[in-house]
Parts: sequence; C-alpha cells; structure tokens
Amino acid sequence: MSVMMGRATPASPKNEKTALSLVPASDVEGEGPHFEALRARPWLAIEPASLPSRRSWFKLRYRLGLYDRPARPMLSFRRGTQEIGWSLLPGPVLGRGEGLAIAPPGTTAVWISPVARNGRFSFILEAIEPIAIWDVFRLGWSGDRGRFFSALATFALGWRPEAELNFHWASQHTPMAEWPSYRRRLSVAPDACGLERPRCDWQRAPVVRLFARLGENMPVERVERTIAALQQQSFPRWSLKLAGDAEQIQTVAVKDHRISRLDSCGLDGADDDLAGFIALGDRLAPHALACFIEAMAREPAAVAAYCDEDLGMEPALKPDWSPHLESEADS
Repeated sequence: MSVMMGRATPASPKNEKTALSLVPASDVEGEGPHFEALRARPWLAIEPASLPSRRSWFKLRYRLGLYDRPARPMLSFRRGTQEIGWSLLPGPVLGRGEGLAIAPPGTTAVWISPVARNGRFSFILEAIEPIAIWDVFRLGWSGDRGRFFSALATFALGWRPEAELNFHWASQHTPMAEWPSYRRRLSVAPDACGLERPRCDWQRAPVVRLFARLGENMPVERVERTIAALQQQSFPRWSLKLAGDAEQIQTVAVKDHRISRLDSCGLDGADDDLAGFIALGDRLAPHALACFIEAMAREPAAVAAYCDEDLGMEPALKPDWSPHLESEADS
C-alpha cells in the first residue's frame, strides 16, 4: 500500500535564498499569510516570478493552516494572461507539503492555488529551490519505479512533456512504509498566533462532549495518556463522560473538572454540541478538537465528521464521504 506524498530532496549546490511573497491574482483577497477565497479555486501569484520560471526542476515547500481543509495545490504556468502549463502538488496533509515541478519554456509568471473551496485560509511558501536533474532521477528511482521507467522511455522517444510528467509523479511517490520519517519531516505544531488563527468564534462554538468506558483493571497509564492529550487541546471547550466503576471514575475525575461520570443526563447540552466516542489510551493531536470545530463551522449542514488515525508505523487514511458509496451500501 502506498500514498502520494512529497519526498525530501537532496540539497542542490545552487540553492537560492530569496524572499518569497504571495499576491492575490484571481478570486482571492487578503494579505499573506491570511486570505479569503472568493471562489473554489483562488489563485495567488508567486513573487519574484523569475525564481520558478526557469527551464529547470525546482522544489517547493509550503504550509497550509491546520484548520483549513487540505487540498492538493495546483501550479499554473503563464505567459502573460495565457496559461501554458500546470502541475499538481502533494497535499499538505500534516500542515506542510513538498513538491517538484518544472516550468514550460516561455513562462513569465507562476500562480498557485492552495485550496479548493471558498472562505478563509492561511498559506505560505517556505522555500523554492532548484533541483539538479540527477537528484530528480535519484528520487524517481527510489519512488515509483513504474513511472520512472515510463519517464525514461518517453524521454528516449523524444516525448519531453510526457517524460517530465512521469518524472514528476515518480519522484513524489512515497511508500507507506516510510510513513514515520514522512511524518517527522512534514508535521507541524499549531501556531495559534499565525497560520492557526481561529476561523470561527471559539467562544460561541459548540462544546465537544466525549464519551468513554473505563474498563475494569484498565492500566492507569492508558487513562492518563488520553487525559493529558485532552488537557493539551488548543480548543478548551470539551467534556469527558466516563462509564464504569464509580470509584475508579472518581479517582480520574479529580484530575480535571471537565471529567465526570456518565449518568442518565449524559447527553444534556446544546443542540449543536458535538458528541463523540474516544477509547482510553488514544492520544489526540493538540489541534484535533479545533479541527473538528472548524470543519463543522465550514459545513453547517453536516451532522457528523471523522478523521484519519496515526497507528504508529502507518496511518489509517480514510476517504472523503461519498453519497454514491453510501447509496450502494444501503441498496
């Protein structure tokens, strides 16, 4: 099993350190890093335009706010007002993403579209660096071998655009076995004063009401692991109701006033509060509850939400909800 993820690339001896900026180009307003998409595909112009417009491979490193819906950024290569090429980059699923691209001849401007929906979002380009073709070959060989050999074949036949496309896909393919190193390299901590500035009013947001069962003879460290993760949440309006032995629960509840025993009134609360189940021993990322709050605020008609799970050596990646698949399951 494998997933499309950005790969680390060896440093080029020609690395350039140039200040980058993103300027609204189409269907977007604001000033970096905070923007407002007016349509589903907003476009930001990369400045200086000369850096990624040369006829050579380059690596982009970028960040999308953790509270924004991840999407695969698109690059648009332009000559004046005309688009002459495009490229699809890996999504910043852990907050940061990396991707490779090559500009077509005659490129005078490069635009990037970081999201695929309207509304507020936060995005920055951390770096753009030239990459030697031999490094691209090396990454392709260690990535998707099938695409790599297709790239060599199409290059030998003189089909340069097809070869570049195959090199692009081959070099950005990361086997699932490399998930731990991928996570260490690209995961970021929430920046409450920067990219992770709340999009909705957290003071008026729903309360997250969690439920769990405290099993008999459950190891104390498992319980403490979950409680510690909850106490580190950037979104503080949560409660935890525990079912199980009353004496055990009392011992746990003294750790935080938001923890109590589940009783017949356990589902009391406002109609728009979020209710969910958690297994004691699970550890939520510090921004997990905030992501649920922000996601439900973006989709006010939604009645449920779910997330991926990091199981250590590999993740449990779950697809978007599909009305087509749901209708097939019901039939």
